[in-house]
Amino acid sequence: AKTPVAFKRARQLGVKLTLVDDASMAGYAKGMKVDRFVGIEGFGHVSVRSQGDVYAAVAEATTRCGAHEAEGCHLGGYDGVFTLVEDHGPLVSFIAERMQLVGSPFEASKAARSKYAVRQAMRRAGMNVPRFAMIESAGGLRAAAEAVRFPAFIKPVFGVQATFAAKVKDMDELEATYARFQEQIDVLHHPIYHHGKEMILEQLLSGPEIQLEMMVSGGKVVYHCFSSQYSPSRDSLMFPTVLSPSDKEGLLDVSTRMLEAVGLTHGVVHLELFLDPVLGPQVIEVNNRLSRGFLPQRFLHQAIFGEQHADYYGSVFALALGKEPAFVQRSGPPLHMALYLDKPSTEWWRTDPKDAPNRGWEAEGPCGVFFGASPQHAVARGQAFQRESIQHYKRSLVDQQDAVLLLGVLGLAVLSMRLFFVGIW
Repeated sequence: AKTPVAFKRARQLGVKLTLVDDASMAGYAKGMKVDRFVGIEGFGHVSVRSQGDVYAAVAEATTRCGAHEAEGCHLGGYDGVFTLVEDHGPLVSFIAERMQLVGSPFEASKAARSKYAVRQAMRRAGMNVPRFAMIESAGGLRAAAEAVRFPAFIKPVFGVQATFAAKVKDMDELEATYARFQEQIDVLHHPIYHHGKEMILEQLLSGPEIQLEMMVSGGKVVYHCFSSQYSPSRDSLMFPTVLSPSDKEGLLDVSTRMLEAVGLTHGVVHLELFLDPVLGPQVIEVNNRLSRGFLPQRFLHQAIFGEQHADYYGSVFALALGKEPAFVQRSGPPLHMALYLDKPSTEWWRTDPKDAPNRGWEAEGPCGVFFGASPQHAVARGQAFQRESIQHYKRSLVDQQDAVLLLGVLGLAVLSMRLFFVGIW
């Protein structure tokens, strides 16, 4: 719910919104001036496990005014339904089917929310996928390890914000990591785990990580934008990307085929992919919602750095209404940006899972920001800075070694003089 840009854009476009969320969000809904608020106690749990109850509350709201809507509230039905949170993708499809609104099939949305179901759908479609195995309990760890082999990557089947995800190099580390994650998973902080605490073990992928935004209408991809790219070592991030046309074509093809295999037909979809040097383009995960990243937050971001210039929130509303999204095709953005971390970490996900909104790459400390007229130009400037930083660090180490050596020589000299003057020399 706490996405003020969405409410602001809705007011600009004249879109009337009914916000469905936890009852504790009533004050926020009033402050955002939403047209209607449907508050449900324990919404995180209810939205995942009791979708029929949410539908009943939403349907009832069409017949009466809410607590703070005594004046001027609108009654009647709905024209569309959407979410900005991947947890609620299945709920949105559930409501859309019962109200005969536009949306992806309920079964497809459920599959998209499960990393294991997505892998299964891709395999059934004959797509090239990394080795993977479900882990339903500690008793299944060894079988999963034998199927996937090490090194591997473990993560929740129903995960969110990259929490409880880690590389594992051997059986001991897998067992310890699994036990720790199972103990730490807390449905109060992440209601998605009301779906279950099962985990998936996958073949470890490598290469640059790509963020891809797609808009789907009637089962067809009507818009796509490669929004950003992490370097293989995750020490830099580029907006939009430095991909070649052939790399983009391969990534778009595997993404489109994945959507068809899963069955998603409507809405905005955010994908994360690896361009693996051995397996080629690989989908990491699919999120049936708008990106939370840099580009959607401001029109200025999109205008300057977006590969395509899109009205992201306006498109969310349009697709929910069965209309075409609003965007402008162009050959590329007028400016490119590259960010280089000053002190990159190789274990960026090993942080407190309860601090998910403030964790990961973006919380790793200071970075250098470089702009260029092309992606190659921005990256070259960042790499030059990085090389200079490394050389400066090496020079500082040499200076430190020289200082230590000088102190050692001075120390020996002082000791020799002291021994001489006391007559022991």
